[in-house]
Amino acid sequence: MIISTFALHHFQYPVSEIQLLSDLIKPNGFLIFIDFVFQNDSRSKITKNISSFIEEMGASIKGQYHRHHYTLAEAKDLLKAIPSEICEAFEEINELSEDDKKENSEHKLKRNSIIQKNIKEKAPDFWKEVWIPFFEQERILIEKNGIDYSSLFLIYAKRK
Repeated sequence: MIISTFALHHFQYPVSEIQLLSDLIKPNGFLIFIDFVFQNDSRSKITKNISSFIEEMGASIKGQYHRHHYTLAEAKDLLKAIPSEICEAFEEINELSEDDKKENSEHKLKRNSIIQKNIKEKAPDFWKEVWIPFFEQERILIEKNGIDYSSLFLIYAKRK
């Protein structure tokens, strides 16, 4: 059994990496994927998606990788690359307390502040002109809407 928690959106080559994971388990073994769901049904989820998109852009410029979150349908589609049977696939709400939501927002705001400081101190003027507006908008959105990491998906698949 392999359990992947909050990693699928970090796979640079998701089909190849899912195939690699599948090769590590025996036939009839299980793959379980848990990750955040891409949803736009509230301001705080839209804020999360925008924040994730900014991370995706920043990582790509640095030659790294970070993908925005998948919808459940997209994640299930990725599993078609391996011989498997999806036993269960569903979205779930992780009931976060108000303190948890506040902590998530504070964490993102702290990250935002550190990145803006680094850009202002170390980046060439062109990069400052490009990136500071993105991070300022992210900061405003998080302060206004919070950031919602409560929507998850779970896919439980059996390798054929």
